[in-house]
Amino acid sequence: MAFRVLYEAGYIFDSSIWSVLVIMLLWCAFPVILKKALPEMVHAPKDKTGNINMRFIGLFSGIGTAFILLYTVPICFREYREYKIASAYQEGDYLTVEGYVENFDPMPFNGHKNESFDVGEVHFAYSDYNYSPGYHRARSHGGVIRGDGQYVRIGYIYLNRIQGNVIVRIEGQ
Repeated sequence: MAFRVLYEAGYIFDSSIWSVLVIMLLWCAFPVILKKALPEMVHAPKDKTGNINMRFIGLFSGIGTAFILLYTVPICFREYREYKIASAYQEGDYLTVEGYVENFDPMPFNGHKNESFDVGEVHFAYSDYNYSPGYHRARSHGGVIRGDGQYVRIGYIYLNRIQGNVIVRIEGQ
């Protein structure tokens, strides 16, 4: 039986994460830069306005840094997870199952539920709306898994109890 590759995991480093980290560093350095640029405001003898301004700027900078970290850290973890999965796939460190798609439960075009199916004893679930590494395109949005009875060979990696089996390769006829 001749198979053709329908999906293959890849990894492209998202360089936007570096720009966010640079902005965060500049944000953290803002009070120091301001202190050097406006020393009279900071070193005014017992000038409450100057001290309050510097405290306000420091507090503002600290809160901004916290928000940027809350945004950046999940992106870093996602990037790392995608890299690890693509690396494992490229090194051949994944499992394979071959057979017919069964118990196919499609995601509606405008719905927000997981699409799922089984091949043999292995269960797969994914969604366009809940981003996960590996294959996650639903049939309603152009996915390659079409429904019950489709004969496929799927390469996958068991990621964890929550995300389950991550599809890294799909071959079909």
